Amino acid sequence: MFLLVRLCAIAVVDSERQAIGALHFSKTDDRQENLVAQIGTTPQNILMLLLTKARLVTQLRKQKKLLKVMALFAKKSHITNSDVAKLLHVSNATALRYLTQLERENKIVQVGKNHGFCFNVYPARSDLL
Repeated sequence: MFLLVRLCAIAVVDSERQAIGALHFSKTDDRQENLVAQIGTTPQNILMLLLTKARLVTQLRKQKKLLKVMALFAKKSHITNSDVAKLLHVSNATALRYLTQLERENKIVQVGKNHGFCFNVYPARSDLL
């Protein structure tokens, strides 16, 4: 929300900057102004750009965590939900979501069905380590 307000304020500041002329602004302000000029100053365009950027950042963060989980398999032959939770400093539910996603991608396989289940590297995908 702060960034949206900041980007909208940049358009207003542009006219003030022309009047003042002698002020120096940082490079980040200049980059943000260029960004606003490219996409237009309508709030819908700015909002769509911010949402897209936020999604990409979230996906990148998640991919980094999934790579950490796969790196854990290089150290241990099988891991549990709590191993992942401790490694990534996330809740058990989030750790299970990460493991389930890797299982859906056929990178790991679940061993056991009830209490005490663990995950192993998918036999055909041991090259991922």
